[in-house]
Amino acid sequence: MAILKLEENITFCPLKKHILVIDDDVDVLTLLKASFKNDYDVHCLEGHRNLITTIEKARPEFILLDLNIPHVDGYEILSILSNNPIAIDIPVICMSSDKSSSVRKRVKDNGAIGFIQKPIKRKLALNDIKSYLNTLNVDITNKFGNYRFILAFNNKIRHDYLEEIIFDDVEDDLPKIVCSWESGKNIFENENKLKHIDEESIIYLEMKPALIIKFPYLQDLSPVLHELEEFMNDRSRKYHLILDEPRNFLNVYGGERVFAQSINFINLIKGRFEKITVINSRPHSKDADAFLQKIGKLIVND
Repeated sequence: MAILKLEENITFCPLKKHILVIDDDVDVLTLLKASFKNDYDVHCLEGHRNLITTIEKARPEFILLDLNIPHVDGYEILSILSNNPIAIDIPVICMSSDKSSSVRKRVKDNGAIGFIQKPIKRKLALNDIKSYLNTLNVDITNKFGNYRFILAFNNKIRHDYLEEIIFDDVEDDLPKIVCSWESGKNIFENENKLKHIDEESIIYLEMKPALIIKFPYLQDLSPVLHELEEFMNDRSRKYHLILDEPRNFLNVYGGERVFAQSINFINLIKGRFEKITVINSRPHSKDADAFLQKIGKLIVND
């Protein structure tokens, strides 16, 4: 099998999402590339060889996968994608002429986010893709707009949310306190962004992995709370607290005991900050995902 017109040096277009279409039929690949070219930057792979190499080059934001590829089960490819660190966080939408409920269920059980029936009808397929992508993230806000919880499908989307929230409305009177595991160098990469630090409209607290050793799963939150204490006790100013990836110190597998501790932590910060945004990337465990969604509902519950 060969790669169909996959550029060696890809020029990234900020206005279009990069997608990878995997099919064994060159005619189908050509048709899909032509059908989607106005909406996406389309890269195509004929068959399954060079799969991971192609993903590394194309860096797709999602994958369209034909289930009926000769000499390999489409579900086997799904398994490869869901177990490879390069591909595990890339959403996959499967394609097949078999529209039976058993196929759709199996697709979902194997980690795909959606299913499109072949032959592909352009308008319907684009609507389906948009609909599936819109379900990737959980983004909920309370009725007053001051408590927001985000569960991003992958780390890239989480980072995009974080940057958008940090630099959105920076001229607002409400200064932002950001607690993040990301290096500040990744966020404030130019002088225009750094000026907000100098003006104290943004206060960036970079958390370290060593903190996890100090408070394994909410046994002792003092390292985090110590940094926030002066802001929580300063009643003369109001702040917007942005918590990035608190699941790194929440034991999302700890059951009801840890859930109760999480409630106490949430109530503490909700009582001290004018506005709170909590951002997490989605864990691969369904139980951990459900735990975080329960936390999210508590945060936005008035």
